Amino acid sequence: MNRKATIAASVAGAGAAGIATAMFRRHDDAAEDSFSQPALDATVTERSQQLRRHLADLLGAQKHTLKVLQVQERDAGLIRFHDVSPLITAASQLLDSHVESTKDCLDDFGGAPGSFLRRMVTPLSGVVTGMFNRFRTEPVSRMLRDDVVALTLLAQGAGMLHATALAMGDYRVAALAERQLRDLPLLVTRISDRIPGVVIEELEYDGMNIDTSAIPRAAATVKEAWTQQG
Repeated sequence: MNRKATIAASVAGAGAAGIATAMFRRHDDAAEDSFSQPALDATVTERSQQLRRHLADLLGAQKHTLKVLQVQERDAGLIRFHDVSPLITAASQLLDSHVESTKDCLDDFGGAPGSFLRRMVTPLSGVVTGMFNRFRTEPVSRMLRDDVVALTLLAQGAGMLHATALAMGDYRVAALAERQLRDLPLLVTRISDRIPGVVIEELEYDGMNIDTSAIPRAAATVKEAWTQQG
C-alpha cells in the first residue's frame, strides 16, 4: 500500500483520529508501506481511548468542582465577604463553560457511558472529591484554600491533556485544553491573594483582639513567595 492510499484509508476509517495517525506515519514511507490496515485501526483506537480517558477524567473533576462552587455561591458565611463572593461567582461561571466544552469534546469521541465515566474519573476527580467532602463545616478561608487547590489541579489536568493531545497530533483537543489551562491561573491568583485577609478578618469576626493592619503585610508576603524568581 503506498503512502497516499494509507492516508486515505486512515481518514475513511477513523475521521479526525485517522488524520492524526496518518500525520504521525507519513514521515516514514517504508514503515507505512508495511503498516497493515488492522494494525493502523488498532493504533487509532488506542489513541482515541487515551484522549477519551483524559477527557472523562478532567470532566469528572470539573463537574465536581463546579457543584461545590455553586453551593459556595449561596453560603451565608462566604457572602459576607463582599469582595470574595464575586470571585467564587466568576470561578463558577468559568467552570460551567469548561464543563460544557469538555463534554462536547468528549461526545465527539463517543461520549462516556455511566460505568466508563465512573471508572475513569477516579484519578483526578477522586482527589477533588476528597478535598471538598467536608467544606460545609469549614471556615471561608479554608474553603478558598481548597478552591485554589482544586482549580490548580484542574489547570494541571488541562496541561496534561494538552501535552497528550499534542503528542498524538489531535490539535483540536490540544487547543481546547490550552484555552482551559490559560483561563485558570489568573483566577487562582486572585483567590489566593485574598486568603490572608480572610484569615485575619475571620479572627476579628470571632472576637479576637488582633492587628488588622497585618492584612496587607501577610498578603504581600504570600504574593511575593509565589512570584519570586528562581
